Amino acid sequence: MVRLDFTCAAGCRPIKLRDDLPVHAREPRRGSHENWSARMNDPEQQSQVQADRPPKRIAPGSFRFRVEVKGEGHRRPTYSPSLDGFRLSLYPPKWYFHQNSCEKRLSFYRRHLKMLEFLPFQAPSRRDFLKTSSFLVGAAAITATLPASLLAQTDEERIDQLRKSIGSAGIKVVPVTANVTMISGAGGNIGILTGPEGKIMIDAGISTMAADVLKAMNGIDTQPLKYLINTHWHFDHTDGNELIHGAGATIVSHAKTRERLAVSTYMELIKIHFPALPASALPTRTLTDSFTFYMGGEEVTLQTVPPAHTDTDLYVWLKNANVIHAGDLFFNGSYPLIDYSTGGNINGFLDGISKVLAVAKDDTKIIPGHGPSASKADFVATHDTLATIRDRVAAAKKSGKSLPETIAAKPSAEFDAKMGKGMISSDAIVGLIYNTL
Repeated sequence: MVRLDFTCAAGCRPIKLRDDLPVHAREPRRGSHENWSARMNDPEQQSQVQADRPPKRIAPGSFRFRVEVKGEGHRRPTYSPSLDGFRLSLYPPKWYFHQNSCEKRLSFYRRHLKMLEFLPFQAPSRRDFLKTSSFLVGAAAITATLPASLLAQTDEERIDQLRKSIGSAGIKVVPVTANVTMISGAGGNIGILTGPEGKIMIDAGISTMAADVLKAMNGIDTQPLKYLINTHWHFDHTDGNELIHGAGATIVSHAKTRERLAVSTYMELIKIHFPALPASALPTRTLTDSFTFYMGGEEVTLQTVPPAHTDTDLYVWLKNANVIHAGDLFFNGSYPLIDYSTGGNINGFLDGISKVLAVAKDDTKIIPGHGPSASKADFVATHDTLATIRDRVAAAKKSGKSLPETIAAKPSAEFDAKMGKGMISSDAIVGLIYNTL
């Protein structure tokens, strides 16, 4: 049994009870107000948590935890443990802290926290980690391609590992219509429009697959590449920007996409700071509403939507080809990722889908951000599924149910067999919806 330093959070700001060293374990400092053992009232429990000198470092994923608290009088407080990276946070009961100061909250913790155990066990599988993180954090969903070892790496190392994982299966070229092609396997789905005046590319994928994508594009058509359109800021759609720009493309995006790509941006769901892209990888033409241009007989409309998957989303409508690239407003066959750390929310997500469906015809081909190409009916079904889950979660939240209680009620149960096997688990989508309502 070992100890782990942690931060307790109460109300709107964290209160540190010990040094915030989330991965390192250390012995309690005797004689200090932070010495938990010295403040235990129960000698038996005190002996339970006395530990030998712990190792200097606990391997990520190698522990589980148990927390025991005792309340005063007839009101026994309940705590919701959450694991944020490797920091354990204990959220106190609202009835006690509604009008009390942070100092009183701190005093409450010191009186009532009786035992904190970290028990070594076998590291969880990726599937177990997804289920656990979605429950404890409510929205900490990680793509199924992420290996467990990724948690121990620096941001740079993790990004490199993401590139390797995403590109491991190679690319696939799928014709959509006579002049529109989808390339998958390089990150988000890439759309290619060919014509006598050149090619338009929708999303860039990851940088390590850019050479393969360009080769595949040249196999479709030898006309030069003219434009690259980014549907939003995410790494798996923009990491290849610099190499695609070097191949001759002018980069176009939502104005917010350029803003986010120009600075380091943190994605809470996978705990990574993505560095700013170099100037040559940034969009040079941006929009904040709608923009239409004509090229090679095709009418190309770029339409932004209010914050949905992120606050940088747009979709691309190829009117004459009767094709829409929906970006990550559409995860075909799986629950979507909602990046709340950069403005995403479930209501905006559903509104964004509705805006795309409003211009689509019954026979329109739709390229999703992830998954196989689809029809309008497929997109309608995805919208209705998410709307049903949203309504159920909203009703549970309005009735006062906590996130764990809402997850336990399984509001997505009848859809999980089809939608819950992708990068976002069934528990995770409930957490994402609950936390963004």
